[in-house]
Amino acid sequence: KVSSGIGDSNGIEFWDYTGVNKRCQIDGHGIKFNSDTAAANALDDYEEGTWTPAIRSGGGTITTIFGAAYTKIGRLVHIQAYIQYNGSGNGNAFQISGLPYNAINHGYSAQVVDFGRGGKKGAYSRSHPGNNFLEFLYSSESTSSDRITIKGNQIGASYIIFSNTYQTS
Repeated sequence: KVSSGIGDSNGIEFWDYTGVNKRCQIDGHGIKFNSDTAAANALDDYEEGTWTPAIRSGGGTITTIFGAAYTKIGRLVHIQAYIQYNGSGNGNAFQISGLPYNAINHGYSAQVVDFGRGGKKGAYSRSHPGNNFLEFLYSSESTSSDRITIKGNQIGASYIIFSNTYQTS
């Protein structure tokens, strides 16, 4: 059953085959599921695309991007990338920029990362509040020495596979 609502629920409502249970409605706020009428719970954005990772800090170069994609659902952004990294670093914190959206100003998100062929184990990527880059760290960040710095040929010619899910405003 399909019907149209009035007021804040002005839009189209979809009901189950009995006409008793509302499954969703589409209105000016977006898609709301079941009997939810709160504008804050409406799904109002969905997007898929690609992004271009770039070295922001730490040196070296990205020689090949095998894949870098994102999915945005509402305020939640999930990115993933598989890149070929080459070169020696300059000893600064290793950061990759180019995220499709800036992270929210008041939060971090962390995900595991795979530095292939000789890279350090137990590393993770962390979004930076209010910015469009990830910083890479070891499993404990109790001191500044836990930031991954590429010195000399620590990673060398290697792949880096990572993903991260963060919020945007």
